[in-house]
Amino acid sequence: MSNLGRIIVTTGEPAGIGPDLALAIAQQAWPCQLVIAGDREVLQARAQQLRMSLQWCAYHARSQQPHVAGTITLLHIPASTAVQ
Repeated sequence: MSNLGRIIVTTGEPAGIGPDLALAIAQQAWPCQLVIAGDREVLQARAQQLRMSLQWCAYHARSQQPHVAGTITLLHIPASTAVQ
């Protein structure tokens, strides 16, 4: 396992600003592993609304790489109810 740092960002309230902020920070490169924890459908829908093109990959605990701008390493945590 690498000594590379890992930052996990939760999206918070699915209908709030958290998903937008998570998508915005994913647009930048980071010298650590950036993991977004949230609902995949909420984030994908919001990225589409904001016209953001992102590459999605699932989070795997054993994999550590510096964050590449325009990608999202996602720890999928489904919303308990529909988000509007």
